[in-house]
Amino acid sequence: MPTFHSWQPALFAISFGVLAACGDASSDLNDQEPRIDPLMLDFAARPSYLPDHFIALTFDDVPDWNHTARVLDVLNEKNVTATFFINTSNWSNVPTEAPMQELIRRMAREGHELGNHTARHPHLGALSAADIEHEIATVERLTAQILGPAAPPLNLVRAPYGEPYRDHVPGFPTPEFEKVASVVARHGVHIGWAIDAFDYTCPDAACVTNNVMQRVDAGAYGIVLMHGVYAATVDALPSLIDTLRDRGFVLGTVEDAVEARYGASSRELVGR
Repeated sequence: MPTFHSWQPALFAISFGVLAACGDASSDLNDQEPRIDPLMLDFAARPSYLPDHFIALTFDDVPDWNHTARVLDVLNEKNVTATFFINTSNWSNVPTEAPMQELIRRMAREGHELGNHTARHPHLGALSAADIEHEIATVERLTAQILGPAAPPLNLVRAPYGEPYRDHVPGFPTPEFEKVASVVARHGVHIGWAIDAFDYTCPDAACVTNNVMQRVDAGAYGIVLMHGVYAATVDALPSLIDTLRDRGFVLGTVEDAVEARYGASSRELVGR
């Protein structure tokens, strides 16, 4: 099976050159220099900075009472490290529910990456900058309280619905994008996806598996968006992992993708 890290060094050198340019970009609205986008992994189906045998599994909207623990069970059994994007007041109320706090501890204890999905899963473009900051900072603060001194800084951020990043055209930012991205950039790298499992529409495991593998068969690879709160997702996960591995895919993580894109971890990039 091909190894993940064999293709990284040359890309790192290129990515650092791009990153270094960020500090010199002018904020003058009349400046004709190309705009440097905030740190972000976009929604390309075939990310140029990743090999075509790379997959990273991500789970949004966690934790919940019924299915998040089952996702963790499958990942543990299959020896897969994934990335969980946390809400604190969505499918559960983490501030007041001790079992949900324990699920977050379990994610960290079992070696998974933790990301920030905002406190309440709102449409960020409709909020003020102050409210966007509150949504992100609330998750950071509560996670730090739960995990203690060893808590990761949650420098992976995914806006609910991927908004307004999904429709962003480099060099032509909308006012909503500039507002949201300016806040998110203070906290982390925004994480898009290459493959959407559309598991929230699925009645059963076959639907989830078919949604992912149809995209893979069409040539897509990279970050897979799923949700850790649906029975169909949990039921699909064992066979999906086996199928991807049988196809020769390496199951990496979002941080692997960030390092491939930028040559540094999200923590190094954000400086937190």
